[in-house]
Amino acid sequence: MKITDIRCVVFEWESPKFSFRGGSRRLYGHRSVPHMIVRVMTDEGIEGNCSQYVTGNRGIVDYIETRMRPLLIGQDPTRIEELWQKMWRFGRTSHPHPYIIGCMDVAMWDILGKSLKTPIYKLLGAYRERVPVYASSQGFPTLEEVVDEALEYVEKGYRAYKVHPHDIDEAHPKFDVEVCTALRKTLGDDIALMIDPVALYNREQALWVGRRLEELQFEWLEEPMPEWDIEGYSKLCDALDLPVLGPEIVTGSMFSAPEYLLRRAVDILRSDVRIKGGIGPVKKTAGMAEAFGMNLEIHACASPLFNVANLHVMCSIKNTTYHELLVPPEWFAAGVIEDAKIEDGHITVPSKPGLGLDIDWDYVRAHQVYETPAS
Repeated sequence: MKITDIRCVVFEWESPKFSFRGGSRRLYGHRSVPHMIVRVMTDEGIEGNCSQYVTGNRGIVDYIETRMRPLLIGQDPTRIEELWQKMWRFGRTSHPHPYIIGCMDVAMWDILGKSLKTPIYKLLGAYRERVPVYASSQGFPTLEEVVDEALEYVEKGYRAYKVHPHDIDEAHPKFDVEVCTALRKTLGDDIALMIDPVALYNREQALWVGRRLEELQFEWLEEPMPEWDIEGYSKLCDALDLPVLGPEIVTGSMFSAPEYLLRRAVDILRSDVRIKGGIGPVKKTAGMAEAFGMNLEIHACASPLFNVANLHVMCSIKNTTYHELLVPPEWFAAGVIEDAKIEDGHITVPSKPGLGLDIDWDYVRAHQVYETPAS
C-alpha cells in the first residue's frame, strides 16, 4: 500500500448554541469556527482521516501541503513507526507543529485499522471497551454559573467534573478556591473534582491553592504553574499530598517526560495525541508512567477524531482513570455523523475499524471553504 495524496478540507463548524440554567454561550464566543479534515489517500482506496480546529492555525494547512505531502507521498502508511521517526527527524530543521505530526500519525493508524478491519484499540492491545468521563468545563465568570453547570452534568450521570478559570490571562486564586469550595459543598463527597488553572499561578499561589484543595479532597491540581519551572513543580509535589498533574504543553513529545518522572516533578503524567505528536508517543509515555508507578491522564483535543484517538489509547492501557470530555460535547463534534457514545458517566470506544467514527461529508462539503488541490 502506498500514499497517493494528502489533502486538507477546511470547513466552518456552526457550533450549536448551548443553553444552561445561567444563560447561553457559543464556542469561543463565535457562531462558527474553522475546522479541518485531513485526508491521507492510498492506492488501495483506503483513506485515513484526522481532524482539528484551525482557528489562528492556517499555517498548519500550508505546512501539510508544502512539507508533509512531499515527504509522505509514495510511502507505505502501515509502516507507522518508521514514518513517525522520519517526520520527527524531519522536524529538526523544518520545525513542524506537533499537531501536524499527530494528525498524520492518527490518519495512518486509521488506515491500518481499516485495512485490517480492526479498531485501533485492539491493534494497540485491548484492555477495556469504556472508561469513566469527567465533564471539563470551559469556564464561567460567576461562581453560580459554574455550580449550575456542574449540577447539570451530575444529573446526567457524570461522576467527575473539572473547572477551568474564568480568566485565562490573570490568576485569581482566592476566587478559584471559593468556586472549588462551592462545588464540593453542592455536589457532595462522592463526585470527583479537579481544577486546571492553565499555568496561571506562581509557586506561592500554587501551594496556597493546593493546600486548600487537599481539605476539599480534590482529585488533582493540573498545570498550576508554567511547566518550564521543573524545580518549582518538584517542590510543589513534595509539599502537597494532593496529586499534581502535568506536563501538558511542554514540547518534545515523549522525550520531555523522563525529566519530570526522574525528578518527581508531577504525580500524574499528562499526554495527548495532538500536543505530543500521535498515538505511538502517547502509548509509549503511558508505559514510562506505568514503570514509575504513575497514571497517565490524557488531555482532550477539542476535535472528534483526535479525541477518539485518545480514547483508543486509553482503552489499550491500564494506568489511566478518566476520559476528559469537553462540555458541552455538542460543541466538539465538528464534522462527524455521530461521536463516541456516552452513557452512565462512561464513554465507549467505537467498535468499527480504524478510528471508528464516520465523517459527515454532506455537512463538511456544504460548509467547505477550502480543499487542497489534487497532487
